[in-house]
Amino acid sequence: SSEIIQQQLNELDSKKPPRSGYMLFASTHRKDIGQCGAVSEQSKRIAALWNALNDSEKEEWNEKVSKAKQEYEQYLDSNPDLKNLLKIQQENKKRARANGEYQFPLGTIKKIILKDPDINRISKEATVLINNATRMFIEQVVNKTNDEQMILRKAKTLAEKDFINLLHSNGKYMFIRHVFKKDKNSVLGVKRNNKGGENNNNNNTE
Repeated sequence: SSEIIQQQLNELDSKKPPRSGYMLFASTHRKDIGQCGAVSEQSKRIAALWNALNDSEKEEWNEKVSKAKQEYEQYLDSNPDLKNLLKIQQENKKRARANGEYQFPLGTIKKIILKDPDINRISKEATVLINNATRMFIEQVVNKTNDEQMILRKAKTLAEKDFINLLHSNGKYMFIRHVFKKDKNSVLGVKRNNKGGENNNNNNTE
């Protein structure tokens, strides 16, 4: 079933070795500094720690990755069904890339869906279907924006105003207008700070 396949893919993913010694070093140390600042700041700190290592210390991490990769290959050899499943998944990804199909992370889609308190579980088929529907919707919006907005102003670059004007001029997208309000000072629905400061509406009186 789809649930069993997803469990098997999750198991493969959990055993997948890091790509490099640095990646293993980063994942190990990120747990220690995970609460310290933003992700970008964490990455800078991890890079600084890595650069502080000497060559022999870095090589130790690379050797750990080499060993992990060997163990992973042995694991696949001892589980031919999982190895075949991994091969099919990799071929599907290559085929999708060759066809210009973008796949959103299914794990992320699943997390978003499961935030709904009325949904406890979701099948792999449903997640894939939502992924494809999202991709098709984005492609349609981009094409519509080009046809109905960009061509009219002879533009080659899709601008924010083109996208927002489409949503507010085409009744098909009425359901999403409240997220992207039509405002000359807006960026995708979030109002910008007025660079000149807010005007004071209180007039001084004598």
